[in-house]
Amino acid sequence: MLITEGWLANAGDAAISLAIEGMIRAISPGASVLHAAYQYDTVGPALPSLSFVPPLEALLGTPWAPPAPDWEERGPALVDGADVVVAQGGGYLVEGYQPWGRIAALGAIARREVPLGLIGLSVERFESEDARIELGRIFSSASLVVLRDEASRKVADELGALDPVLGTDLALDLFPTQSLPRERLGVGVVLTDHHPVIEDRPQVARLGQAVLGEVVRAAPGESLRLWSTVQGLGPVAGEDDSHVAWEAAHLFSKGERQRIGFERGYVTPQRAIELAGTTTALITMRLHPFLLAVATGTPSALILGGQRTGMLDGTGLRERVADPDDPLSVRRVVARSLQPTEPSELWEELSPLRRRLSETKSRLADFLGDQVAPTDPERLPDPDLP
Repeated sequence: MLITEGWLANAGDAAISLAIEGMIRAISPGASVLHAAYQYDTVGPALPSLSFVPPLEALLGTPWAPPAPDWEERGPALVDGADVVVAQGGGYLVEGYQPWGRIAALGAIARREVPLGLIGLSVERFESEDARIELGRIFSSASLVVLRDEASRKVADELGALDPVLGTDLALDLFPTQSLPRERLGVGVVLTDHHPVIEDRPQVARLGQAVLGEVVRAAPGESLRLWSTVQGLGPVAGEDDSHVAWEAAHLFSKGERQRIGFERGYVTPQRAIELAGTTTALITMRLHPFLLAVATGTPSALILGGQRTGMLDGTGLRERVADPDDPLSVRRVVARSLQPTEPSELWEELSPLRRRLSETKSRLADFLGDQVAPTDPERLPDPDLP
């Protein structure tokens, strides 16, 4: 079984990889599972429970780049030999990201006789006619299509998906039960300048400075820890939120800076869960830290616009989301996150998403059916492969 599209430099995406591995193992314990993931060679060792090969576009090649060295023949053979290919969830199908290589590689799967599943995705409406044609081929050929938000479900329906299902973010499967009480200290803050349009990133960075200023004002005397699910791997990831955090913190006086601490280096999914779950509150500009915090009983505020927050529609968590262009909205959710909240209340607010996750897992089990063969040593990848 080949799982594709993981972007491991983002610990949120890496958490999705861990979650889908667990879901598949629960359904088919004997399956041979490989993750065709970006940064598999640099970040993969930090996730020793998963087995990796190069990303799908490096296995197959695209109109823009040939297959990775030494994979010219073995890459296509590996893909063609898979019982199923599953594109894991995330928010990469956004036109501003220019995900042409990903789309081309998934389009190549759609042309092959390999069952394809798309699970836990967000997808925005593309204006490029060529991209829409290829996405239509992908979505209409997929045997399983599960989206994170209603807007994405409608886009998938436009693209010809058969029975697209409203699901949620797969990372929530890492939290099957409510977390036990734990010691908590300080306030966590996740800042970023991330935006699909590079020219807009300075504006987002300024928003991050304003968010940190609001937290400093609203939580006097509290220790603050700045961290992100995307940090420490700038050249590999193409972005590094630690620089945004450092620059924002150094706009404050020396006295205020003394209560601000920084997480160093790459944050693994396990470390992100620990950071999210051991603070009294979390204020974040990224989606996954918000989900990890709420799932571990931490009151949280999400300052984020766009389609991805639609996955929270129909839950009480929507009240914890601020429009980044509305300072009063930002102030409101920051203040709410700093108020004591029972973990059981947050767990209940997650219940609609847990129901969608249960439906997702049921659909995945139906999709796999008898298609995934038991582990066969002759079909496992050669350990000497690069």
